Amino acid sequence: MDQTNGTDVTLHLYTIEKPRWNQVNNNHIDSISGQIVEGGWVFVEGKRRGFLNCKRLENIVYGYYAQEGEIHIEQYDENQQLQSDQENSFERILFLLFLVEGMVVVQSTRISKYIDLSGPALRKGLFDALEVVFKRAGLVFRGRAVFERYKHEYTREQLIVIFESHSINRILVRDLQNSSVPRDLKLFNPNFDADEFLKSIIAGDLHLSDQIDWSGQDIQKTKIARGILHAGNPQIIEGLDEYGELREWEISTPETLSLEVNTNNVHFPEEDIQKILAFFRRKLGLFTERLAMLKHQQDEADDLPLFGQSPK
Repeated sequence: MDQTNGTDVTLHLYTIEKPRWNQVNNNHIDSISGQIVEGGWVFVEGKRRGFLNCKRLENIVYGYYAQEGEIHIEQYDENQQLQSDQENSFERILFLLFLVEGMVVVQSTRISKYIDLSGPALRKGLFDALEVVFKRAGLVFRGRAVFERYKHEYTREQLIVIFESHSINRILVRDLQNSSVPRDLKLFNPNFDADEFLKSIIAGDLHLSDQIDWSGQDIQKTKIARGILHAGNPQIIEGLDEYGELREWEISTPETLSLEVNTNNVHFPEEDIQKILAFFRRKLGLFTERLAMLKHQQDEADDLPLFGQSPK
């Protein structure tokens, strides 16, 4: 019977840089998902490894990757003599492959009891297995598949634009001490006297705190919040994106994301998949930046001249 207790699981997000994901079509996607869902063991250096209890949910394939390793055992015999032995066992990690975006969420885990297996080795085994799947699906690329940790950074100016153009309910701003509201920022336009008066009040209070975490409704409309944001360095902005979904914009995407899900079940629960999706939708806008980049890559490829033709 499946266990139902959730535990905090650390998740890392990777982008697939090779093969180039803008070349992937629906036939590739169906082949990739079909191979993973079918699963089955392969032997590598005498040990079994493969995809385990995987499913497809729309354009996501998720489940476990499992790998066999050797455990060193020490125990006392009936004569109280210490005996050493080895036996094989399996470890597994959770993964989610986003078939349209070309991204992989991978569980990070620590393994200490194995002679020949560790958390990084298990992750490498997953990536090696995915590389085989990609090639069997007909994706053409030289060398090894490349997976890179996802990282997206916003500039201060970009976060200010986001603040000014969305419905915002929270800001976290740092580096406020000894700062001032920019002179060219209009708070009471065209009432310049009121502008200067409020800016002087804000500047007078900024020396009291180096960081302000402000929550509310439509705070992009409040003059004090606008002044504070423009005076310091915004770190987090929370509000509604262009689709009306709750979203967090951080100056730098966190490298480690922790979430309580149930990885004890034989089959990973679909409700926990929805929890992960909601989490990434909030943190990363459902990968909108990645999709925009893929479209840009495809547009650039479409603009290239055909073989034997001159550029226009």
